[in-house]
Amino acid sequence: MARKKIYVLEDDFLSQLTFKRLLEKYYDFKAFSSADAFYEVFYKDQCDLIILDISLFGKTNGLEVTADLKKNEKYKHIPVICITAHAFQKDKVNALGAGVDEYFAKPVTNQLVMDTIKKYIGQ
Repeated sequence: MARKKIYVLEDDFLSQLTFKRLLEKYYDFKAFSSADAFYEVFYKDQCDLIILDISLFGKTNGLEVTADLKKNEKYKHIPVICITAHAFQKDKVNALGAGVDEYFAKPVTNQLVMDTIKKYIGQ
């Protein structure tokens, strides 16, 4: 059985490494620092789940990526987990309004990340 694919959109390199160490044992994993880099791969090889931050390099932020995917019939089923340092209530409201399936303010535990992934795509 093929491994599920998780794409992480995160502008912080240390956070990317943390996600890589946590996920690569169980899932095919790719990290992207910008929406442009993500779209370049995603449209050719879509994934099973997306973890993203609100802040990304470039002009497009994580909530714009989410809104774009969720309005597209072909991609709206893909779960999006927002894990971000943007921790105000308005950030959570904006994230949920953009269509994220889950919103968590950093820091989060590895257990929470893994449990949330399993909730959506299993292991």
